[in-house]
Amino acid sequence: MGEGTSIGFLNSLLRRLLAKKDKETHQDWSERAQALSEAGDWQGLAIPCRRWTKAQPDQYLAWVKLSLAYYHLGRYRKALKACRKFRRALRLKPDFAEAWGNLALAYFLSGNRSAALEAVKKLRRHDPQKADELFNLIMKP
Repeated sequence: MGEGTSIGFLNSLLRRLLAKKDKETHQDWSERAQALSEAGDWQGLAIPCRRWTKAQPDQYLAWVKLSLAYYHLGRYRKALKACRKFRRALRLKPDFAEAWGNLALAYFLSGNRSAALEAVKKLRRHDPQKADELFNLIMKP
């Protein structure tokens, strides 16, 4: 998605959301988070994701996107905290490979190598190639 397309999409989405009188749906949150992720607007992503996790705390995707935003902002402790919260949501969708990868990376960057390796082990069931990449990163001297 090009920059002009992303901005146009965001403006369209914003107008649609402002016109609504009822609560935002999972799809509304998800579309906004996806557009901000694709645009690389990590600070912009963190703000609605914090609201999304409060509005829908059992939505695993909200926690994943929030941890992703914090990771890209270099706020590794906050990323790890978000990852810990979505562990509960991972029980609802245990095959969500991106979440296991984010969790492994957050643990690794916070200095918890054993927890990172445990997350990589679970990731391996769903995305062996990504698991190998993270394992090599974690075990790098």
